[in-house]
Amino acid sequence: LKSEIDERFKLLKEKLEGNTKNPTILCIEWIEPIMVAANWVPELVSIAGGRNVISKSGTDSKYCTWNEIEKINPDIIIMMPCGFGIKRTLEDLHFLQKREGWQELRAVNEKNVYVVDGHQYFNRPGPRLVDSAEILAEIINPDYFERKYSENAWITIDP
Repeated sequence: LKSEIDERFKLLKEKLEGNTKNPTILCIEWIEPIMVAANWVPELVSIAGGRNVISKSGTDSKYCTWNEIEKINPDIIIMMPCGFGIKRTLEDLHFLQKREGWQELRAVNEKNVYVVDGHQYFNRPGPRLVDSAEILAEIINPDYFERKYSENAWITIDP
């Protein structure tokens, strides 16, 4: 199992060799109040070809102000609330959508807002973290990766 996981991580990195895109990625672990994902998530974002913002790998997830998000104005927003699947996350999406400035964010304008199944793929360390990295790669670098994960794993949010 470990060899298979290592090989999949290696393939991800190899596919992205020479990739010059490095979009800023905001991973939201809780919507109200806003918490940004940390722990292993920033490292997964990096493996998938993105540049994680606000949080740092190996640290605890932390609260974040709306002003911080507006200031950073990320290229991509990925929502992965702890313990929530996609359907449950969608129930809380309105907390972000009603915020002043939501519609002006680059990620929203460019239709780069996503919801992933945090409960199944992102909130616990384990063998599925390689799936998490592959999901992030599909979202962050669709030119390099064909979609193999279903809409049970991730969806795009229409602003």
